[in-house]
Amino acid sequence: MSPFAEVFSRVGYTLAGLVAGDGSFITTRKLPAFANGDRRLRFVFTMTMAQRDRALLEALRTTRAFGAMLVGRT
Repeated sequence: MSPFAEVFSRVGYTLAGLVAGDGSFITTRKLPAFANGDRRLRFVFTMTMAQRDRALLEALRTTRAFGAMLVGRT
């Protein structure tokens, strides 16, 4: 395995563990319904973590090339 592939696989496994431990998937309904009356479902992935873990979330967003970061205080 090349050095790049080895580092990439380690980062991938780390981010996969992060998603498995702190991520969640939810479904919501999107309006309006389809013309035939069926519900339109929207699938949403969320993660909530401490501010000190922001770098991990940014790495996850960068590798996936999508997503938004909402930063708040609890």
